Amino acid sequence: MRKIIFCFISFLIVSHAKAQKYELGKVTVEELSQKRHPTDSAAVAAILFKKANTYFSYLDESGFVSYTEVELKIKVYKKEGFQWADIEIPYYVGYETISKDNVEIISAYTYNLVNNKIEKEKVSNQGKFDEQLNEFWSKKKISFPNVKVGSIIEIKYKLKTRNLSILPDFQFQYNIPVNFAELQSEIPEFYIYKGMITGFEKLNTDQKFKRHTDFFTSKLKHTLQITYKQIITNYSAKDIKAVVEEKYVNNIENYYGKIQHELQTIRMPEKAPEQIAKSWEDVGRTISQDNDFGGELKKFEYFATDVKSIIKNLSTDEEKLKALFKFVQNRMNWNGKYGYYAKKGVDVAYQEKTGNIAEINLMLTSILRMAGLKANPVLMSTRENGIAFFPNKTLFNYVICAVKLNGETILLDATEKY
Repeated sequence: MRKIIFCFISFLIVSHAKAQKYELGKVTVEELSQKRHPTDSAAVAAILFKKANTYFSYLDESGFVSYTEVELKIKVYKKEGFQWADIEIPYYVGYETISKDNVEIISAYTYNLVNNKIEKEKVSNQGKFDEQLNEFWSKKKISFPNVKVGSIIEIKYKLKTRNLSILPDFQFQYNIPVNFAELQSEIPEFYIYKGMITGFEKLNTDQKFKRHTDFFTSKLKHTLQITYKQIITNYSAKDIKAVVEEKYVNNIENYYGKIQHELQTIRMPEKAPEQIAKSWEDVGRTISQDNDFGGELKKFEYFATDVKSIIKNLSTDEEKLKALFKFVQNRMNWNGKYGYYAKKGVDVAYQEKTGNIAEINLMLTSILRMAGLKANPVLMSTRENGIAFFPNKTLFNYVICAVKLNGETILLDATEKY
């Protein structure tokens, strides 16, 4: 069964139409009796509404923390829509200096119509669990019970993060129709974000300022308060059509309607504004200086003897390139792990003859450099991972090697045996 991944973000979508309220727990017999979607009879399911609210809170020990609460209500029309009863919520765990993100499931229910009466079933703890994808990402998985044709499922969850450089994405378009989407952000005036909208749907937008007070307890157990202005931004949309996947589309996720936000500037009181938004050069420089990336490229001793033996009778760079690439291909075995950081180290991976994407291709880069070739690592994002719309190192999950030879750039991936 294919899983559905939901993203969160920083701003909320607010409806300007007050006629209908979108609230969890308000399931009706009429909704459960509905046989097909009113505007898309082919829909296997529909999102009746998706609402998100991102807000900040001040904690004495760490400063501002971001929370994003998401409410989601889905109607299943056909058996093919059962896939929507398995929800995955990704969250980042690869920080070096701050605690990992956290996802809390606040409520999750399945509703069915039995003998014209509404039956409500709660998702048990056995239906909620965490799974680590790699050293950078984990996901919360929720499986709804007793889902049938006609069922409605509801979920409310909250993401907590200390990483304020990017706010969680808000996806408001899928391969099923969305009746209503709403996103609101309440951001302290100290943080200025740049928002980007992908897709082709038009959104209603609104923005205003409001004073806000946070209360917190100091280390001395005194109750203190901080008052500041909030920038409240609203996005809203209704009757969003499903995106139909066509042939030759490399990743349909890149075409759904989403909102993304990147931190541009921090403006704290009595301090000069601090520019946070990075260029691609900044991202490359930061990663290159990391010990688990750039530091691994400085290790040569573990392969020096083997490499000297391979190239001692070779005269041209082309011969050396082919021989050394084949050597790494044959020696190393990819363990199926993605990422651009060496997990256990290139020297350990070399001895064990197995490693992740980064260990194998950073090793290849170092070997080619020792042989006198102009080799450099290249950061990438796989099709499944999606496109990086703005410079940020967390948006990549792959690294290969590039070699300049005879006026051309040759791209190499030693994890592929053939």
